[in-house]
Amino acid sequence: MFDVHTVCCFHRECFLIEEMENVKKFKAAINRSFGTKGGILAHGINDGQLSSYIMGKMQEFSLREGRQMIASLTTGRQPNLRSVNVLGEFVDETDLSAVERKVDDPDTAVYILNDKLQINKDGVIPEQFWEHKFMVPFLRTMPAATSDKKVRNFLHGHEVFIDLPLQEFNWELFISKAKGFFKKNFLPFIILLSGGLAIFHYEKILSCIGSCPVPTAIGDPSSGKSTALKLISQLAGMHMVSQSSGEFIVSGLVNTTIPVCWDDPALPSMVRQPLVSVFDGLGSQTQLCGNEKPLNSFLLTVNFKLDDHM
Repeated sequence: MFDVHTVCCFHRECFLIEEMENVKKFKAAINRSFGTKGGILAHGINDGQLSSYIMGKMQEFSLREGRQMIASLTTGRQPNLRSVNVLGEFVDETDLSAVERKVDDPDTAVYILNDKLQINKDGVIPEQFWEHKFMVPFLRTMPAATSDKKVRNFLHGHEVFIDLPLQEFNWELFISKAKGFFKKNFLPFIILLSGGLAIFHYEKILSCIGSCPVPTAIGDPSSGKSTALKLISQLAGMHMVSQSSGEFIVSGLVNTTIPVCWDDPALPSMVRQPLVSVFDGLGSQTQLCGNEKPLNSFLLTVNFKLDDHM
């Protein structure tokens, strides 16, 4: 049994069903029922895959002394709802001063970087202490998942791979080297870098001021914008895309809290929808998944002015 958390921080329990042949006879009715309860009916997976997966989960379950895990389809920061008192201070769930309302606490949240690595504010979390299970690698082996438009978008989510053990970053050396490399463009680079680091706190910015403008570098071709963006993406583990459509960018913002670096879109009209989508966090209508609410924002470099008529 998994406790499934959705991107809106709401969660429900779901179950794996063993007697698939009987279940398939009433697939439509069961799916309608599951749809109202937050569950799914897995169809299109062979017996070997299912058996292997269930045996693996049972082994993990026993090693974890029967504790539940939270299934996730998103990389980056995971929802972390905690109890608060009337003053809005975080308290233990059993504290008598706790109110019914719960609040997301990003400071103690878990970050899923890939299927082998999870971290929090204290560093790398040993696998035996994981409370989350990244489901995307398993879904990639299921024909029914890869053929479903809504699910398929999550299967292309960006995973971050970093060298272990973690090492302290030398900011003084980095800034010194960047100053010599970018020369007259050093201050614009630092501003773009600062904006990129800031939008890791996208939801916090929205809650404080109600909007989050996209950090953008505008300049002539070969002026160093792409080099700066590539350096920032490598530094912060962001996914860098180039010459992509606006809809592709918006769709990619729903499966990770790690910002995206968008380099050199071809036309001004391509950036309008993504800029509007992330500005206030309300999302936009797309052909792929309907009304998509972004989990983060993106960095942008362009060779044209962002005029009102774009």
